[in-house]
Amino acid sequence: MIVQGTKDPAVLPFLSDQVFAGLKYLGKEALYLKYEGEGHGLTYYATQLDYCKRMIEWFDEHLNGAHK
Repeated sequence: MIVQGTKDPAVLPFLSDQVFAGLKYLGKEALYLKYEGEGHGLTYYATQLDYCKRMIEWFDEHLNGAHK
């Protein structure tokens, strides 16, 4: 799971684009959340809600069965 803001000055978005493309090229499952107008941290409430929901779903799907 990769999370990126389009206005992130610390980690330029093209770098996350490349990591995501590389994972897909290697046949790995990856989720890429790219939030328009966000910087290095998520500041908009709607974005924070979306991220939290997706993060819970991602970890639930990928970690919930890991202990079975």
